[in-house]
Amino acid sequence: MGARGSGEWLPYSWAATRATAHGHGRTGANGRMGVVAGHRVGRLGVATLAWRQTRYAYHMVATPHKADGPDGHDEAWHVLCRSSDLSDGGDAVSFDVRYRGVACRAFAIRFHGQVYAYLNRCSHVALELDWMPNRFFDVTGQWLVCAAHGALFDPRSGRCVGGPGRGPLVTIGVREDGGVVWWRSQVDVQPLLF
Repeated sequence: MGARGSGEWLPYSWAATRATAHGHGRTGANGRMGVVAGHRVGRLGVATLAWRQTRYAYHMVATPHKADGPDGHDEAWHVLCRSSDLSDGGDAVSFDVRYRGVACRAFAIRFHGQVYAYLNRCSHVALELDWMPNRFFDVTGQWLVCAAHGALFDPRSGRCVGGPGRGPLVTIGVREDGGVVWWRSQVDVQPLLF
């Protein structure tokens, strides 16, 4: 690899930060998400997602992953984060989606070794759940809790197990592959494009 600025492949975290200085992109407050050349992506190493530095901008290089869904619609898989970004019962990784045409936040967590993702919207009142940014678990680390009214949800299924919730959380399909967490677009849940 050459020196910085010589056109080498760069990991997302450096490239997106550099792009900000040139007005071509930005990172989120948590540094995990960014927008470069109009594409929103999760932070990831060069194995799956890389940036090519040029004199004027940074360009995303990624391989799309698509498969026909059971309902005949295309299901696209989108990079969310590195597997190591999610710790068991720890902070979530948040990401933006379009749910039924409306921009919404979503989040991914790890619970008992498995990754789960949900729309960040309580089934009781359409308010965001997290009581602090990316904090969804109660003090026991066993339940997802709504900060507004105290509804409790099972982290494995999104099912409401206590409080005023009126149903389960909206589930978003996720998978882990090669140290990377991916989320799947569905009919009602699509990527939020800028």
